[in-house]
Amino acid sequence: MTEVVLSLVSSRPETPSVRSFMFTSEPPAKWDAGQYLMLRMEAPGDPRGPSRMFTISASPTEPRVMITTHVVNRSPFKEKLAGLPFGTPLKARVPMGTFGLHDDATKRAVFLAGGIGITPFRSMIRRATDAGLPQDILLLYSARTPEEIVFRRDLEILEDDNPLFKMVTTITRMEDSTEHWDGLTGHIDAAFVRKHAGPLDDAIVYAAGPPASVQGLVDLVAGLGVPNERIRAERFTGY
Repeated sequence: MTEVVLSLVSSRPETPSVRSFMFTSEPPAKWDAGQYLMLRMEAPGDPRGPSRMFTISASPTEPRVMITTHVVNRSPFKEKLAGLPFGTPLKARVPMGTFGLHDDATKRAVFLAGGIGITPFRSMIRRATDAGLPQDILLLYSARTPEEIVFRRDLEILEDDNPLFKMVTTITRMEDSTEHWDGLTGHIDAAFVRKHAGPLDDAIVYAAGPPASVQGLVDLVAGLGVPNERIRAERFTGY
């Protein structure tokens, strides 16, 4: 783990409530797809203090460090982050964590995520695509509305570019949307996983997101007969 100085160079909206922030790093940050960093920034009035952990949603094959987070109705820390001027330097520790894609290409990777839980998977899928890894990857993803599909365009491009990557998206709160949607609706449950992933005997299953959501997904796949050694989970703190 190394302490670096990150300087904000750009940001972009991913959904109405989620934004990505891109930074340069000095010295250059090094990380594996799926890892996270600890960012330090003074935010007066935030009861959780000046440090936060964020998944690095960029792949190590990309030129910038990127984090992606909710910015609407959030903490003083995230409100300050949302309004941070370009060029602002911030201290960070990187990399942290061991969540990452397995090396055995004979075993499929099945990613389960809802909402902001997509962030480590975007990094892993982008790296697998850029590196031409011989890894079958299936992403089962749920969002409340079509407008809240995080990295929607990125993932569509990756699916076009990588014949070994497939994404299945379902919407859970279509009544809250104003966008037309011809796709799937409903939650990720056992029937959904069985239908779209098939037998999981040859798969390593990953789940990421807020702790309660991840525990539900872990229990779900365990109930489908996947042993603990083939389940990998990343629980985001602060949710």
